[in-house]
Amino acid sequence: MLNVERINERLLEKDMTEYRLAKIIDTSTAHVTQLMAGKIKDPRFELVCKIADALDITVNELRKKEE
Repeated sequence: MLNVERINERLLEKDMTEYRLAKIIDTSTAHVTQLMAGKIKDPRFELVCKIADALDITVNELRKKEE
């Protein structure tokens, strides 16, 4: 699972919209919206890497820790 809270934090810190993120990682805005809403439970690793690169964070920071 993606740590959506961390993605939102980085989007705010970088003054970036979901639309801009989608363009950078070469996917649709709808796909990013579904990811952020938690509707996509297991995104492709390649996509997670692209998100991490776009947000200047590690892939590990995008992992949601199981409680």
